[in-house]
Amino acid sequence: MNDWALIARADRGGIASQSLNIATQCEPRRVLIVDLDSGGRGKSIPSLYDFVPESRVCAGYPRHEDMEWLCAGMASLFSIEGIYGEPAREVLASTGTRLVLQANPELFVPEDLRDTNLTVVAPTDWRLELLGDAEVLPVPVDSRLAPEERAPGPVRVAHMTGNAMLDRNGTLCFLRALRLLPEVGMEVLVANQMLTSRTVRDNRVKRWPEVDTYLDRWASPRPDILIQPRRYGGLCLPAQEAAACGIPTIMPDLAPQSSWPLPLFAAEAGREFPMKGGKFLVAEPDLDWLAAVLRALVEDEAVRAAWGEKALGWAESLSWERWRTRYLALLCG
Repeated sequence: MNDWALIARADRGGIASQSLNIATQCEPRRVLIVDLDSGGRGKSIPSLYDFVPESRVCAGYPRHEDMEWLCAGMASLFSIEGIYGEPAREVLASTGTRLVLQANPELFVPEDLRDTNLTVVAPTDWRLELLGDAEVLPVPVDSRLAPEERAPGPVRVAHMTGNAMLDRNGTLCFLRALRLLPEVGMEVLVANQMLTSRTVRDNRVKRWPEVDTYLDRWASPRPDILIQPRRYGGLCLPAQEAAACGIPTIMPDLAPQSSWPLPLFAAEAGREFPMKGGKFLVAEPDLDWLAAVLRALVEDEAVRAAWGEKALGWAESLSWERWRTRYLALLCG
């Protein structure tokens, strides 16, 4: 048994996907499932963690007694993006449990880094200098995601909307670029119930069904292309998951994705915007360039296949087979 604990989420958001991913692969002894107001992220499904020996659900931010239960006898506590308030800090200090905090740089709170018994990891090298001695420890890809035979039908282009501010995932940019390609035949899957062929006035647009886990997201019929014109950097779980399936993801040429083997297009630095982790630039994608890249991938199967092979190589570098030993050493050591 691995004597480490996890603060998790069980909705449809990115933190929930990361939580379930690491729990499945590194098997914590104990998990506290934080059930916050969904905010558009779907219902919480605590039963996803039935495989963990000890689990508890708390509504809202954890109370002192929740954190005492979670940390008792544990070598470390893993948390993503934050620790949900002062009770966590108090209990960590009193029990001596080491906090392993994955700090996504646009969202981390500097006060969360003041503890001495703390290890900070970051999912990419984006704005790593803000995190002091943090180690880049990527979020590995679930090995159950893999290429499969393509289902018949038109070329399918998918887009994941998001809840982050300033249209982080570039949904409006994508829809504007789509209008530049009215004659290109494709099926467009959008993971947002408000965006339909009627609301965007494009008969190619269909709803990408909502699912409970990231594994279900890539069930057949899979998309052939993922398009995420993100306006600021950081981790992009859908791009990693798509790569494991051999699916190329179109993204702007911004850090950190500028170092990933993806079909990129240009974007210009826009206005500064303040977040918890400080100010950063919000990019304005070049829509003509975006449309040209999309056209090339939709119309040329060989181009798609070549980028898919590059994506698979990237996913292999992010595999749990490569990173599990490092994670377990960090969590159980």
